[in-house]
Amino acid sequence: MSNQSNLKEYGILLSAIEVHGKEFSSRMRGYDADEVNHFLDQIIKDYQAFEHVIADLEKENKELKHKLNQSAPSAAPVSLSAAVPGSGQSQQLEDLLNRVRDLEFHCWGRTKG
Repeated sequence: MSNQSNLKEYGILLSAIEVHGKEFSSRMRGYDADEVNHFLDQIIKDYQAFEHVIADLEKENKELKHKLNQSAPSAAPVSLSAAVPGSGQSQQLEDLLNRVRDLEFHCWGRTKG
C-alpha cells in the first residue's frame, strides 16, 4: 500500500508533493505570489512531517500488534472463581472488609449499606 493511499484513509486529501506542484493563476489584483509561495513552503514542510509521523505510528502500531499476538498464546487465563472458605485468600478478603467497615465508621460515624 502506498504512502499516499495511507493518507487518503485518514482523510488527508493532499500530499506534500501535490501542494508543492499546485499552480495558481495570477490576476491583476491577486495575492503576492512570493508570500503565497512562502506560505505553501511552510505547509509542505508540515505535510512532510505529518507523513513521517503517520509512518512512524503505523510502524509502531504494527510492532505492538505483533508483540501482542506473540504474547497472547502464552498468557495464562485468570481464574475468577470464588475463594474457598477457610483459605488464606478468603481470610485476606474478610480482613479487608473489616478494615473498610472500620474506615467507614471512623469517617462517617457509621457503616454504609
